[in-house]
Amino acid sequence: MAVCIDAASFRNTGETTCHHLPCTINANGKANVADFFETAIRIENEGLTSSFRGRPLHGQEVTLPEGFIGVVLKEKGEAVIEEEVRQLHVQHRFLKFTAWNLDKIPNADDRLNKALRWISIARALHRPVDLESSQQSVSGK
Repeated sequence: MAVCIDAASFRNTGETTCHHLPCTINANGKANVADFFETAIRIENEGLTSSFRGRPLHGQEVTLPEGFIGVVLKEKGEAVIEEEVRQLHVQHRFLKFTAWNLDKIPNADDRLNKALRWISIARALHRPVDLESSQQSVSGK
């Protein structure tokens, strides 16, 4: 199944607040996050704390790597058959989000943090090498 993102829709979007929760919610549609979740967020010594359906959450604000912008996509209609191209458009964009963990304080070993660190590692690995300057540094000149 192919996916097509309407790039023109990016121009008409504003920034939004996003949360990455460690759960699956079997629902699509709007949720009143501002009133029912964000009002319960507290700042404590270990970082951010809250709860979702009675379960304790620990969070941290995560900034996307330089040069990256996060987007919230919405499907224009639904694909009727599997081979049909799915049409998505950009609803919102974000430069940072809050990542939440169940029962543990977020740290550098979280999968999400490791994935975001990989972006800078991949940039360094795939950056073109200037042979002349690298030869000079090896020879000590």
